[in-house]
Amino acid sequence: MTILHIGFRKCASTAIQRRLLDTAEKLEARHGLAYLPFEKRAGRIQFQDDLAAQQLSASSLRFVGRVDEALARGLTPIVSNEMFEGLTPPSIARLKAILPSVSRVVAVIRDPRELIPSIYGFRTQRGANVRDFDQFYAQLQRRDPMRGRFLDVLEPWAEAFGWDAVSVHFMGAGSSDVVRDVMADMIATPGADLALRPHARVRANLTLGWRGIEVLRDAFAILGAARDEDAGQFIDLRGRQIEPLLAQRGDLVRRQPNDPF
Repeated sequence: MTILHIGFRKCASTAIQRRLLDTAEKLEARHGLAYLPFEKRAGRIQFQDDLAAQQLSASSLRFVGRVDEALARGLTPIVSNEMFEGLTPPSIARLKAILPSVSRVVAVIRDPRELIPSIYGFRTQRGANVRDFDQFYAQLQRRDPMRGRFLDVLEPWAEAFGWDAVSVHFMGAGSSDVVRDVMADMIATPGADLALRPHARVRANLTLGWRGIEVLRDAFAILGAARDEDAGQFIDLRGRQIEPLLAQRGDLVRRQPNDPF
């Protein structure tokens, strides 16, 4: 089997990949999991482009070879790529054909009311990209109308691999440590030994003036919630579609309070 973290940008993908990399040796020794990072960001983008072009480049072929090698050693590969957010159904079908061993798809969903202000805060944190929030939001919708519509993005993955294979985690105010939850989800394979260790060291953003930016992001969150038509849809569909899924897979997505590392 292979675990696929499809990743969403601004949904802790970098933090999850960093934790996977930091604990790679323990994951393999204790749980038989092999985290296979791409060749930097360019490799993740190239893999996405190759799926769309239906022709794998040399770097993508090397990556697929590493997955096959891990499987041959009796390990469970973990593939994480935030670029998968933009895959079309044909590209997802191509990915399934290239990696037929995929049996679990892990995703993190961020409340759209927090997502848009987070993107704005990230792009303006250095003061070089300051723009009117209304202008920023309108441009974002024109350039990436699917941004924040996680349920629309998830549906093709569920159609390809089945909802039973999709594990969903929510990221938002008041939620638990989503990185810890995703790690526990990946470890929860049949026969896995959940070794409990102290919570990992938290990496803080020490950018000068960051606290002030966070205050502004909170203010924009209130404005963004009023403007984001996806927010209401998200809350409605979460209750009707996603929460029942979580109830069925509660043994995986609600494992707490201990961190397996």
